[in-house]
Amino acid sequence: MSDREQALNIIRAMPEYKITALLTFLRAFEEVPNAETVAATEETDEMIRTGGGQHFTGATEDFFAMLDAGE
Repeated sequence: MSDREQALNIIRAMPEYKITALLTFLRAFEEVPNAETVAATEETDEMIRTGGGQHFTGATEDFFAMLDAGE
């Protein structure tokens, strides 16, 4: 039995309330990121890979204060 057939059998056996939760989860995979999001993700991956970029440790409130100050 294929993975698809196994998945469909599991779905067929699910109660309706679980189907609703599963749909919410699956819909997240349908969303295609726009070019700006893809570029930002690639930039972040590169920063993680090379250890570059600015790192912040501290409270979220302090981080937003730093952003507001334009630092």
